[in-house]
Amino acid sequence: DREEGDEPHSSTHRLQNAAELALAGLLESFPDAAGAALLKLLPSEPCAPGESLGSLLFRDACYSALGICACELQSMFSFQQILLTAQKDLHALNGQTNPALLAIMQVRLCWLLSCWWAFGSSGDAAEDERACAQTYSLLSQLLSAGA
Repeated sequence: DREEGDEPHSSTHRLQNAAELALAGLLESFPDAAGAALLKLLPSEPCAPGESLGSLLFRDACYSALGICACELQSMFSFQQILLTAQKDLHALNGQTNPALLAIMQVRLCWLLSCWWAFGSSGDAAEDERACAQTYSLLSQLLSAGA
C-alpha cells in the first residue's frame, strides 16, 4: 500500500519539484548571491550527539540543497569542503542515540558526497587522490556500520 505523498503526482512531490526548480532558478538568475547564501548553509560545526530533531532536519535540508545544486556550486567551493563537513558530522553522529535519526543523516551524507563526487576532479591529482581515499574510507566505515 502506498502512503499519501508516495505517488509521483501527489502534492508532496509537486511541492518538492517546485522547491527544487525555484532553487535552480535562483542559482541561475542570481548565481553569486544564491551561491553565497547556500555556502552559509554548510554547517560550520558538527552536529551534537543530543541535537534536536528540528535541528537535524534543518541540517538534512541544508545538505539536500547543497547536493541538488552541486553542479552550479562546484566553482564556489570544493569537494574537499563537503568531504570535511561530512567527516565531522559522521564522526559526531557516533554519539547519536536515536538510530532512525542516525540512519537518516548517514544516508543523506552518503548521497551528498555522491552528488559532489559526480563532478570530477579539482585539477590537482594529489588532492583528488587524497579525496578519493578519504571518501572510500568514509563510505566503507558507513557500510560496515550499517548505513
